[in-house]
Amino acid sequence: MNVPQTYTGLLGSEGTRFPGQRTTDIHYFNYLPPGVDPKLRQRATAIAQSITFLIPQIRVAFHPDVDGWPLHEVWVDLPVWIWCLYVWNEGPSQPGWQPPWPGRIREPAMFGWIGGQWRLGYCVRWFHETVEYQSLPHRGPRLLWYHEHERRGEDEHQVDLRIVKDGKHCQIENLRFGTQLQVYRRAVED
Repeated sequence: MNVPQTYTGLLGSEGTRFPGQRTTDIHYFNYLPPGVDPKLRQRATAIAQSITFLIPQIRVAFHPDVDGWPLHEVWVDLPVWIWCLYVWNEGPSQPGWQPPWPGRIREPAMFGWIGGQWRLGYCVRWFHETVEYQSLPHRGPRLLWYHEHERRGEDEHQVDLRIVKDGKHCQIENLRFGTQLQVYRRAVED
């Protein structure tokens, strides 16, 4: 059996710095080829200066160009997928300036008020080391996918950025969030 190699290393900044900013470059299944469904992704939205909220979404419709690449996509929340995600908070990333942390704890799924509606997801606190992975019931752990998206324009704070047609993409086991000068993400193995 040919097992694909997973990527480990820096994926770059998380990209949600101001309330309302969002990223959509982490997918629960491979986005390629773009015309084949299902397409499930993670929408990460800054809900406050220091909290990012992770929401699973599914693509329900798209309009392709002549090559089959989506010109426009319609995504909706997929609350049932929340039970396939695991988010573990390992404590402050800069120890010494926060109270002692009890150890690795699982973040609970919760509702957040985002875009004028209640959405089910997980909170990722900045200045904490947090690890996310997905595991399907009765099937075990499943890889995540990173797909490079377009760069954010100067005034594009509350838009979903499109996947780059020939951009970087890779499989990852776990997604680690942390903070140094800004929130970053790194692909890691168990």
